[in-house]
Amino acid sequence: MKIRVLLRLLLLPFTGGRDRPDVITLHMSIGALSIFGPWLTFAGRLRRIPVIVHRFGGDLISNEKGWRALLLKTTYRLSSAALIETRAQHMELSDLRRPMLWFPNIRKKPDIPIPERKQCRKFLFLSQVFPEKGVGELLESFKRLHEQFPDSRLDIYGPIPAARFTSDDACYSAEDFRHPGVRYLGLVKPDRVYETIGKHDVLVLPTWFSGEGYPGVIIEAYQMGAPVIATNWQSIPDIVDNTSGLLVEPKDPTSLYRAMKQLYCDEHLYRRLVEGACKKANEFDATIATEKFIELCKELAKQPGNSDD
Repeated sequence: MKIRVLLRLLLLPFTGGRDRPDVITLHMSIGALSIFGPWLTFAGRLRRIPVIVHRFGGDLISNEKGWRALLLKTTYRLSSAALIETRAQHMELSDLRRPMLWFPNIRKKPDIPIPERKQCRKFLFLSQVFPEKGVGELLESFKRLHEQFPDSRLDIYGPIPAARFTSDDACYSAEDFRHPGVRYLGLVKPDRVYETIGKHDVLVLPTWFSGEGYPGVIIEAYQMGAPVIATNWQSIPDIVDNTSGLLVEPKDPTSLYRAMKQLYCDEHLYRRLVEGACKKANEFDATIATEKFIELCKELAKQPGNSDD
């Protein structure tokens, strides 16, 4: 089945008649884009079909080497437009001379009500659970916080991917989370994410993961009116500022502890950030972003030369 789908994708630009597309859109990881992007954008040029390129995540071409970087640059040069997830990617492609639409990680607004938030007591980590996500720093910081404020709580959700641990790191086990006030609660079903966020007061994501872009869980937190404590890392400052959360330096447990304590103690600040998180959610509304994307497709399809006639 996968092979048939792939062949259909590769042959799509050469399909004639009513099956010929008006616009081709590529939504791929940087690895897949380096493989399929040059072929599909070149085929689009041959058939005069506009091709829009959308690269998932926050990866930059400048971090790639050799033939892979060359193929990625070729893909964008042959494209008709690009959807850009982060501002760093926009800067990297600033000389492209193609329409570029900011298209960050987006979410459909949940159907459940936003809880009333007055104070910060329950901290939430919701992501993959491995060292580069800042789990060690979070546990160290929360231990200090809980010693001062015994009613504070930290719930950790997410898979523990063994492949993310080096030979020098032992994979996390249940024993690593047996601290006062801490619970490791495993995976969250996709349809329970918003409900889980709604049961907590703040999202904490002290990541220093090299592949971090715009973490979807931050946007999901905003949509539930939850402020965010995150790291000043890569593109995260694009979406977390002093209106919706607090930024700390990566690998800095002391800075993280102070941010957590600040939200615990300062109810006025916490409520202001709750309000800011709700406003921030509008920037990542899937309905608005999809309308802009459809409008871009329509504009490209109407351009002269995009027809076989």
